[in-house]
Amino acid sequence: MARLRHRTTVASTRAPSNQDARARMLPTALWPAWALRLTPWHASGKPVARRCDELLSVACLLAGNTTSIRATVRLTGTTVTSHNVSSLLAELTRRPDCTGVLHAPILLADHLDQHGSPIDYARRRALFTCHSRFIDPEQWRDLQRRLRSNPLADPAHAQQWIFHTLTGSPPRRAHPAIAPMTPPQRGQYLRFRWRILPAEVQPLLQTASAILDEHGIDEPVQ
Repeated sequence: MARLRHRTTVASTRAPSNQDARARMLPTALWPAWALRLTPWHASGKPVARRCDELLSVACLLAGNTTSIRATVRLTGTTVTSHNVSSLLAELTRRPDCTGVLHAPILLADHLDQHGSPIDYARRRALFTCHSRFIDPEQWRDLQRRLRSNPLADPAHAQQWIFHTLTGSPPRRAHPAIAPMTPPQRGQYLRFRWRILPAEVQPLLQTASAILDEHGIDEPVQ
């Protein structure tokens, strides 16, 4: 924890200060490309912690910051516990192969503090977490019938994808009407993301862009 707060893995070590404004620029779950690179793994091939993408977002907010872990968790919109965060940071500190994992969130935090971000994730979390529908279900079923000959397509996957893309939050944080509530449902959504077709992505992105326009938000979708 102290290594993150005092930035000891980079040359510009300094005393921590309040950096809560950074939370507006961070998704609840760190961007997939970053999370994939930074998630540490056991020798068995499993990640060292569940929901590492969310824990890494918290770590990025903690970098150079005086805010408590509990308050940092609340600011990023996650539901991980302080114990989860402390356990991951202890694992990163203990393992010699994870020095770069502590280094990267500090550099990312510095970049966000200096250059900002084109997306206000805190505003999007506040606006869209209460939405129970983002796309017309019948429109999505029709697309699925044409692309995949799938008469049983689940429109909830499309709703979850748009929520996830707009807010940077895991779908379980969405409105209960569309959130995947069970492990099998969460697994189905992950498989949907892995197998999504370009012809499916295009209308989803167009819908997400239109939603931002409707709310007067002049930001990129992602």
